[in-house]
Amino acid sequence: MAVRDAQKTVSERSERCVTFSLGDELFRYEVNGETPCTFGLPWAPPSEKIFDLHFFWQLWSNLAKAAMRKDVPLVALRNMSYMLNDTYKIPSPLDVNFFGQLSKKYCSWPDLRHSLITEGHPSIKLSFLERVFLMLEEPNSCLLAKAWFYVIMFAAVANLTSFILPETATWIFEQIWGHHHHEKHQAIFSTVCILIFTADYVSKLVCSPFVRVELVQPSEKYFVLDESQRAVVPQTGIQRCMDFMLQVTNIVDLLAILPWWLDLCFVKILPGAAFLRIIRISRIFHLFKSARYFDMVQVLGLTLWKSINLVGIVFALITVVGLFAACLLQQTEVTMGSDMSEVFETVPASWFWIFCRLIGMKDTIYGKGKVQSYFGIAILAVTLTLKGVLWIVPIARIRQIFSQEYAIVVNTSKARRKMVDDLLAFVAGSDQSQVQSRNGYICCNLQLYSITKEEAWVPLPLHQNEEVKLEKYRVALSSSASAAEVFLDILWKPGAAMKNSANSLPQGTLALTLVGGWRLPDGLHEIQWEVPVDTFSTEKQTVTLKAATKTTDTVTFEIAWTGSGEDDEPREIDDDLQMDYRDFQKQVLHLLQEQAELIQEQQQCVQEYGQRLKGLDTKL
Repeated sequence: MAVRDAQKTVSERSERCVTFSLGDELFRYEVNGETPCTFGLPWAPPSEKIFDLHFFWQLWSNLAKAAMRKDVPLVALRNMSYMLNDTYKIPSPLDVNFFGQLSKKYCSWPDLRHSLITEGHPSIKLSFLERVFLMLEEPNSCLLAKAWFYVIMFAAVANLTSFILPETATWIFEQIWGHHHHEKHQAIFSTVCILIFTADYVSKLVCSPFVRVELVQPSEKYFVLDESQRAVVPQTGIQRCMDFMLQVTNIVDLLAILPWWLDLCFVKILPGAAFLRIIRISRIFHLFKSARYFDMVQVLGLTLWKSINLVGIVFALITVVGLFAACLLQQTEVTMGSDMSEVFETVPASWFWIFCRLIGMKDTIYGKGKVQSYFGIAILAVTLTLKGVLWIVPIARIRQIFSQEYAIVVNTSKARRKMVDDLLAFVAGSDQSQVQSRNGYICCNLQLYSITKEEAWVPLPLHQNEEVKLEKYRVALSSSASAAEVFLDILWKPGAAMKNSANSLPQGTLALTLVGGWRLPDGLHEIQWEVPVDTFSTEKQTVTLKAATKTTDTVTFEIAWTGSGEDDEPREIDDDLQMDYRDFQKQVLHLLQEQAELIQEQQQCVQEYGQRLKGLDTKL
């Protein structure tokens, strides 16, 4: 049985993927623990799915927000693992841990990250059509995908330039092919551009029924833990095809090529169909596809999209206010017999006149004229006053939407960069997440005695109220690029008083060991540690360097910082995990509902006990 379990473990380990995407490069952590490996993209799409590590960070972040903690309960990760296994059709979804070996009751992101990069996730093979779709849709999947993306962007920019600046395009073609043939070659170039766009759209459309979008383009929106424990993804080929066609970017692609094909097919059959040439300006939509690579363009696009309903409501209110004012103006101006009565002869004409004033539209045929009667002037003054009120609310709301979208897009981009930087720092042995805090660094002094004396400041994790173990932590002896480095093992064990309080001063045991170095000075024979064991007092210990291994024995310090007064400072909160106001309201209402249900149950129990006591009194 033990041999079978061992074989099963080895088999599962060999079928797991330890390669991840970091955007424009791939990452694989060397299991032997020496150095990380980052390498460029492959030429062709990979045969197995390579997840972006940021996808797992998003899953963990959503679970942490739901739990209102800086770490995620193991139960939540187990349920998410089952959902991923079930969605991606992993055999024995209840037996396989998608995230690797996790055993802590509460897992932080470094715990999950370490498990992923060392153990990997189950290997998931991609079909041929999925690899083709991935190449056409994701520029960072391989070098061929990047080349195809640049071809599409070049064709879009060149085709749009020939439409907006025809004289410049004509001059360029004349310089290349001469004065007599430039029109022919210009038409050929436009046709080739449309054929490239068509091939891109049709190829993805043909592949879409056979592509698992939740795998090729994974998103945290598909994986939300609820009572169903099922990912909400399209299952059938028709659903996948419709999902592809209804995506905004694909609608943009279709609008960019449809007018050209309709013009080609119907302009000779239906002479009136020549109006289709007018909407060829839709080719500009191809440039919008690149919006997802620019943060501010995304913010503006999402703000406009989410403000459509609000703008529609404001337009309707302006129409109603204008119609009411138009009825009054038509009656007052015609009745008073002003010189401009022909402008207000009918209610629709009066409405259009007042509507132009409400939206600031000028230089229109039917928008001329002035109000001359005193009643008309009063009506116009009241109406224009309402105009300011009508525009205050939507502008404030649009500004709020812009602020929210800006925060989401920018914070996501920052979180992605921070995740990559922390990962590379972790595998390089210089991870600062365990030793930094908002109150600054707590450092000790390390002195190295050789022919000369050199020293370095080593940051310590004394502010942590949980056990921290840093292996081969790198500390440079100077700020130059070629400076010598020492490799340290740091073990911090907080005391019971510090574990029970989030705001207690450092108290516990600190163990320090030099385990190696790089470009260490010649003649190095001993080192000295100077550690702040109290708030304003230090302790020094000297150890001898072992020349053969370039290591030292472990030195231990008892840390006991003291201070007076009470600790009123709140627990440190990770900015990346702060919930927005709506999520906070939902969580509070959920907790209040649970508390109300618990109170009702307790009331029922009290009533039952009261009835039992009455029965006992009756018997007595």
